[in-house]
Amino acid sequence: IGRRYNRSAHSDQLERHVLARAGAKISKLAAQFAKSTTPKTLPPEVLLVAAAREWLIGGTERHVEINVVVNAKSVQAVGMYDSTNNEINRQQVLSAAGKLARVLAATMPADNGYVVTIKPITLDGINAGEYLALEPWLWTDADDPLED
Repeated sequence: IGRRYNRSAHSDQLERHVLARAGAKISKLAAQFAKSTTPKTLPPEVLLVAAAREWLIGGTERHVEINVVVNAKSVQAVGMYDSTNNEINRQQVLSAAGKLARVLAATMPADNGYVVTIKPITLDGINAGEYLALEPWLWTDADDPLED
């Protein structure tokens, strides 16, 4: 039913307590990047959000894995690229993912029973079966501006 109405097949509790809050926070981080005149001085979690090309949800009902799809061009644009070795600066991206996970955890109610992890991936770093097992994550901004 969820797929028929363009909604992933997960519970309302997960949507309300985790994904809606995380989506709202990520939208704010993206806006922070867009407004910045010196983007390379922004916190790493903001840069990772700006480098994201796609968001995919995996994991289980209680352990939500948010996969951030990046590529060499997108991380190069935000300064997380090792031009000496001509590759993504893996350490910077992983560090930014950890910080983003902490920022998202802070938006959720304490002891809510959910664990959220951020996993940066590249499309050439996973196989087609793994990719198809993940659900695309699309969100809309909160209707009520006072909800935060």
